[in-house]
Amino acid sequence: MRSKQAVYYMKDAVFAAAEALQSKRTEGVCDAALTALLNGWFAEQDEPVALLADGLAVPMLARSETALDDYSPNAAWHNGPCFAVCSLSGRSAFERGLRDNGTAIAYIEEKQIKAAMVYDPSHAELFHAVKNLGAYMNGKSIAVSRCKRVMDAYVSLDHGTLRTAQENALRNLLTQSQNIRSCASFALELCHMASGRIDAVFGRSQAFIDYIAGLLIAQEAGATALGLNGKPLPPMNDLGERRSLVAVTPDITQEIGELAATL
Repeated sequence: MRSKQAVYYMKDAVFAAAEALQSKRTEGVCDAALTALLNGWFAEQDEPVALLADGLAVPMLARSETALDDYSPNAAWHNGPCFAVCSLSGRSAFERGLRDNGTAIAYIEEKQIKAAMVYDPSHAELFHAVKNLGAYMNGKSIAVSRCKRVMDAYVSLDHGTLRTAQENALRNLLTQSQNIRSCASFALELCHMASGRIDAVFGRSQAFIDYIAGLLIAQEAGATALGLNGKPLPPMNDLGERRSLVAVTPDITQEIGELAATL
């Protein structure tokens, strides 16, 4: 039940962040998101909640709308409720005048991703998911593509993968797939994958707040999650951990997994 409630808090938060961005400045965007998020949480919940956010120097523990305590020494082992907030995914693009950006928030309990929301204000697209209840864009159910061959696939590679991939392996992927793209916001790219626009998304050493919300949305839409070794992505160990991962539509999982293992 609390996962469903968290969706409403996150919705207020992503809209607050988008409103703050209307000034075309990045200052205050995280504060706007966290204020809306905590106002919603403490209006209905008494339990403290952990916060991992791009506008916070260290992980924090919120005990009320305004009381934040540094809890970074124990952050990785925290098992209670937690929000992971990327208030401006695609910040560098935004600062250059590009609009490939969004706000991504995940709700986590006992190191399990329970709910997630990603908002793309430029296209007015709101993606969300609750564990085991499917994925949605603007209230309508979404699902991954039915792409059955890598030669027909649109594949997204983040900059980390492009910089570090073995030359021959990258050439193989470029040759075998229909099209290659790269996007400023990994969270949004996972959502594009969830809605069937992209067939596979590669990310190397992605920050926790950048992938965690999009990962749940992609999985709830039917995506398979792999490590860059081509094997199934293992469960989360610690809050805040960086990960390398691939989200891929099921019918090309084996082929993409084999290619991933060579990168």
